[in-house]
Amino acid sequence: TRYGHDARRGRGGDDGARVLSAEAIFVDENGVGGGVCDRLKEVGAPVYGVQFGCRAPHPTRFANLRSEIFWELRRLMNDRLIALPSDETLAAQLLSLRYDVTSSGQVKLESKRETRKRGIPSPDQPHCGHLPLARFARS
Repeated sequence: TRYGHDARRGRGGDDGARVLSAEAIFVDENGVGGGVCDRLKEVGAPVYGVQFGCRAPHPTRFANLRSEIFWELRRLMNDRLIALPSDETLAAQLLSLRYDVTSSGQVKLESKRETRKRGIPSPDQPHCGHLPLARFARS
């Protein structure tokens, strides 16, 4: 259990992976997602746990993995290499994200906590939809 929740008893779990015949499942393994990730591994699902706060693959350029993932998403969109679904909530949440450059020159995306302090809800849709970029950010 993590944070008092046994996420392995959640709905879907391994049955959801089998029904979808998923080639890969990406889970934000911080907090409650850790139990989900553990359960999927137990049943042999092709799961990739992502920890947004961990070290970036390019640590001299990015403060953490979250910053690098969203910077890569920005680059892919600017270069018109990917298209996002037409979804007002997703667009609003992506546009609400701010970044800064640290004193050591790293790009750092503002934290969810900082976003909420500005009165903006946590940008959950971009996090869910772009977890797979973590796999490629590490390349």
